[in-house]
This record gives sequence, C-alpha cells and structure tokens, in this order.
Amino acid sequence: MNLSLFVFYFMGNITDKHDKIKLLNLGTVLYFFAWIGRIFADSSFKILAVDSYKNMTEKILQIPWSAQSYDLAIQRGYFRFIVTQL
Repeated sequence: MNLSLFVFYFMGNITDKHDKIKLLNLGTVLYFFAWIGRIFADSSFKILAVDSYKNMTEKILQIPWSAQSYDLAIQRGYFRFIVTQL
C-alpha cells in the first residue's frame, strides 16, 4: 500500500512538470513489458514479481491518462458535463 501511494505521488509530480503524451508513451512501453513478463512467469516468486510490476506500471500509466483526459475536456468545454454527470 505504501509503495502505491509513493508511485501515485511521484507520478503526480512528474505529470505536472512534463509532457503528458510522452509520459503516456513511456507508461505504455513499461506496461507492455509487464504483459510480456507474464509469459515467462513460471514460479510463485516470478508471478508475484511480474504482477507487482504490472500493478505499478498500471498506476504510472493511469495518472498521465487521467490528467490528459481532463485537459482535453477543459479545452473542448466538456469538463462541466463530465463533472455534473458524476
């Protein structure tokens, strides 16, 4: 749990300072390797390690994705619609 909070905090800071599209590309590549790693996970330890890595890369991908979605919603005037529908 603590590692997840650290990843969310760290990625939030990086997302605020850097290009979200580049971070999405990086996160996609990292997430791709997580799925490739699942092919080679043939023991309990490897499954745990690969699944932990996949969960972290999923969080790395989620933060810039959400930020970019909100930026697009604001630019196109959809933000008010999205917020009021939740």
